[in-house]
Amino acid sequence: MATVMFKIELRKLNGGSKQIANVKGVERKLIGYWHIDRPYGVDETAIHDALPIPYRKAYERSSQFWYDEKGNASCYLKDAQNKRLLAILQATPYEFTVQ
Repeated sequence: MATVMFKIELRKLNGGSKQIANVKGVERKLIGYWHIDRPYGVDETAIHDALPIPYRKAYERSSQFWYDEKGNASCYLKDAQNKRLLAILQATPYEFTVQ
């Protein structure tokens, strides 16, 4: 049986991108990446723990992920005044099967 995983990337405004983690998806009620008739989303706690320390406070302020029609998730990390975008978290779903 396949497990839903998410590849988490931190995209900086200067164009740099860094993969920071692969986290297991958690079952959701309505939105997310659909697999075998169930939606799966990112595990917010696992992402928080994987983030570089300078981005954790911004994540705590704005840890709302939104999902597109393919199940990809994004979260904007903003400054303390919620005015300036610092980075974007991009979560790309994939299915992992252990043989």
